[in-house]
Amino acid sequence: MIQKIIVGKVLDLVTKQVTKKFKLGKVLDYVEKPNDADERIDKLEIDSFNHEKRLKELEKESHEPIFTKKQYDQIIKRIKKLEN
Repeated sequence: MIQKIIVGKVLDLVTKQVTKKFKLGKVLDYVEKPNDADERIDKLEIDSFNHEKRLKELEKESHEPIFTKKQYDQIIKRIKKLEN
């Protein structure tokens, strides 16, 4: 029982010294607490959501393509031929 208490105290002391020596407290703060990177990621997620929402609205409002894919490819082919 006394050994358990001594081992616990020694482990606590060693943990504190290692944390202090390698500045792990700052690392833990950076990892666990909100920081500038978290804010930027949150902003990017919001922007992405808004862009996706806007894109869906534009797709609803847009008209059907004038040309089919095949017609488009033929037109591009003709244009390239004319340019050469």
